[in-house]
Amino acid sequence: MTTYQELMLSVCFGATMGYLLFGLGMMIHEAVYFIKKKVKAHKEKKTQQNTDDNERTGDNQ
Repeated sequence: MTTYQELMLSVCFGATMGYLLFGLGMMIHEAVYFIKKKVKAHKEKKTQQNTDDNERTGDNQ
C-alpha cells in the first residue's frame, strides 16, 4: 500500500469514527435533555396539583 493510500484510509476511517462518536454523543445529549424535561414537567404538575388541593380544602398558608 502506498503512502497516499494509507493517508486516504486513515482520513476516511477517522471521519467515519468521528461521525459515529458524534451521533452517539448527540443521542446521549438528547436522552439527558428529554429526561430533564420530563422530570421538570412532573415537578410542576405535582406542585400545581398540591396548590389546587390546598385551595379546594382551604389549607392556604
